[in-house]
Amino acid sequence: MRRYATSSRSLFHFPRFRPMFDVLEARDVPAAGLQIIHNSPYEIAAEVDIYVNDDLLLDNVAYQQATGFLNVPSGVDLNVAIAPGNSASSADAVFSTTVNLEDGKNYVAVALGDPLSADPATAFGLAVT
Repeated sequence: MRRYATSSRSLFHFPRFRPMFDVLEARDVPAAGLQIIHNSPYEIAAEVDIYVNDDLLLDNVAYQQATGFLNVPSGVDLNVAIAPGNSASSADAVFSTTVNLEDGKNYVAVALGDPLSADPATAFGLAVT
């Protein structure tokens, strides 16, 4: 488990809605590390957007761009969707898969292949190791 500091402070700007707590508390949150690498050299995939559970995680990721290790929830199904750069939502995805990552482990996800290929040997995919 990774530890995160959370605040009990409210984001409300109205005094009557603010809680009376100003204490930071540490909570154990199950998380895994995930590094994402865009390695599909095809022009149609020059830039991609990456969604996790329909929320935009990365915007306009260019070919050969990589992230550091990102903290993502572990022990739950994560729907990873890849859409063309500047997409409006995960509904624009050209590829999606579901992964379930173990708590405390690091993973590398590599986007590779041809988004237009029907051949399984060269088709677009996401390799997670």
